[in-house]
Amino acid sequence: MVPSRRMLIAGAMTEYPDLPRMDVTNPNTGLPFAEIALADAATVDVALSAAVEAQAAWACMTPKARSLALHAIVTKIERADLAPLLHLAAQELGKPGPEATGEIEQSLPAMRYFAELVRHDQGQVAGETYTENLHYSRYDPMGVTLHMTPFNYPILLLCWTVAASLMAGNAVVIKPSERASLISLAFLDFFSELPPGLVSCVTGGVDTAQALIADPRIAKVAFTGSAQSAHAVYQSAANHMKPVLLEGGGSDALIVSDKCDLDIAAAGAANGAFTYSGQVCTSIERIFVVRDVYEVFLDRLAHHTRALRVGPAEGAVDLGPLISKEALTRIETLVADACARGARLICGGSRPEICPEGWFYLPTVLADDAAQAPMVDDEIFGPVAIVTPVADVHDAIARANASHYGLGGSIFTEDLEEAIAASRHLKVGMVWVNNPLIDNDALPFGGVKASGMGRELGRHGLDEFRNPKMVVIEPRAKRQSWWIPYPD
Repeated sequence: MVPSRRMLIAGAMTEYPDLPRMDVTNPNTGLPFAEIALADAATVDVALSAAVEAQAAWACMTPKARSLALHAIVTKIERADLAPLLHLAAQELGKPGPEATGEIEQSLPAMRYFAELVRHDQGQVAGETYTENLHYSRYDPMGVTLHMTPFNYPILLLCWTVAASLMAGNAVVIKPSERASLISLAFLDFFSELPPGLVSCVTGGVDTAQALIADPRIAKVAFTGSAQSAHAVYQSAANHMKPVLLEGGGSDALIVSDKCDLDIAAAGAANGAFTYSGQVCTSIERIFVVRDVYEVFLDRLAHHTRALRVGPAEGAVDLGPLISKEALTRIETLVADACARGARLICGGSRPEICPEGWFYLPTVLADDAAQAPMVDDEIFGPVAIVTPVADVHDAIARANASHYGLGGSIFTEDLEEAIAASRHLKVGMVWVNNPLIDNDALPFGGVKASGMGRELGRHGLDEFRNPKMVVIEPRAKRQSWWIPYPD
């Protein structure tokens, strides 16, 4: 039985049997298999009081000491048996083993990156504007930061922001998605060597999140989730004049040029659209194909898509279930509506017959042959890709930009001018040429427009969690010529 109703507060992983609870459902079966506790105001208060106390001491440690502590956590994870975590990822998230393994493996270098970055990036000395002065900038911790993490990559996205915040000298409080609380808590067992209260994990729903955001002890809010939820978090934080780091999803476009290997492009499109059943913020949802190769590309994309295996996450599969019954119903409605509006169903479009239980949906390709109004105006967040013909790459860029989202965009081309045009003119935070969905720990991850604000990873990701301070030092006090009263 999976441990239920636990929270990590004040350094202890404790069960809270008397708090209200919520069922956790296995998306492979549609049946509850555990519970989480819903934190109340008193529980939130204990977590934040412990965090404030722990942060005061942590901030006084040298960057090297904090770095060594984070490196020790990563080493512990590298040596651990991860099988229980992988099993829990399948149960709670419906995530196939290779994807769950990849998520953990991707998280560790990011943690080590921040552990090293903080040791040599503590400010800069500027050329002084007065002789014999010392003028420089330094970084101060913010205090206690709140991290609201999503269900799709609960470990990876936790590590990206939590590692940066810890290295900046902050304490952190994590409020994971209700659909990813168990695996978040299980992963945080690896952080047990840190000072009590420095890392807390408080489970709950909207009320818990609002209580945390409103508390004056929270100095900054980091959130990853839907655009609608990001907007609500933004409004709540603004009411309390708190800075935010928001990643609110996207509707990423892929451009397929007539100057590329169409089979590779189709395979890359299938990977980008259907990894984790399309439940990735940078999933490819809209595909714009130069008209001369449109039908050939559709045929090859359908070939790669039909070859994908769908089934329970702990089997030999490429796609597991969607995260919830509501998500499945939403995708079914979306596909039916697109077809009613003129989309041509190329493949998929239904639940797989071999999976009568759980929340499974076949990877689906729709063709928007008329290339008129968008088939879908919002983030799909499921295993559905809509393919549209375009006149050329410049037409594709314009159509890709006709979205209120701006997270990422991709292009397959062997033409350097087209690649440069896409990198310059796509109105997004990230562009991939011939290799979608790649991250780099040293480069900023994030979007523009409704996809959010701020950046994770890279130096930008560290700067999100520290306050820059200008320092001007006059070695010996003396009366300055520009002080008042002014001379006659």
